[in-house]
Amino acid sequence: MRKFKLRIETLIFKLMYRLTNKLLVAALLMAMLTSCSSDSGIKGFFSGAAKTENFEAKEYRMPAQVFYSKEAKGFLYDKFFPIGWSSDGRFAYFQQLADEACGCTWIFFRIYDVESQKNVCEIEYNDHGAGESIETIWKKIYPNAEKNMFEHKIVQYFKFNIHSTKFGTENVIYELILHTERASDPEYSIEFVKKASIELVKQHTETRPVSEINYSSPYYVLDASVAGIVLSPNGLYGTVIYKEEKIGYEGPPQIIGYSLIGVAF
Repeated sequence: MRKFKLRIETLIFKLMYRLTNKLLVAALLMAMLTSCSSDSGIKGFFSGAAKTENFEAKEYRMPAQVFYSKEAKGFLYDKFFPIGWSSDGRFAYFQQLADEACGCTWIFFRIYDVESQKNVCEIEYNDHGAGESIETIWKKIYPNAEKNMFEHKIVQYFKFNIHSTKFGTENVIYELILHTERASDPEYSIEFVKKASIELVKQHTETRPVSEINYSSPYYVLDASVAGIVLSPNGLYGTVIYKEEKIGYEGPPQIIGYSLIGVAF
């Protein structure tokens, strides 16, 4: 009887041991899956993520296009693909230039520093009419772009709002005001924008300059405007989207292009 009881106890022990092992494996797999994004998979669980202060380096995804202009219909226009921000005011994005005649996909990946109003990184790629998609180009430039975004501690975001020229941060009201100066061009017998300046007005009283843009003749800029501003998540920085309507190559359709101008609050 004792032998029979011992056998039963041994059998129960073995069953519980096997069940415990299975539960542990299941828990480990669940942790692996929940710790990874859908893009990085199980590999990301083991490789880990490099942390520097509050920055966690992760794989970046192909960004989505964000529309900044209502006048897209009937125009050729540069496309805007925002990627993310660093905590100290560096903004990563790429810009696909309007294609007029060459059939090219031409892009610039940039990391823009708001404080200095300069690019700290720029990668240019032109497929020279090979018909490459924007997704294919993203994959080609990605290794170099990723390296630079890690270096500048860029955190990717998947939702971007383009605020109007009147906006608020931390209960403070701001307004962006654009001034333009025009001049006639004898070649076209019409006026172009010769000079533009942007000011930031705080609480309707305090005004400070943001940027001044001077064009050399021939100007070719038919109109200029502020499309809006993209604010950093911490509310300390913004990138003004300065929009230009330019005369098209050999005439219409016209080109809508943009550049970013940094402002710190």
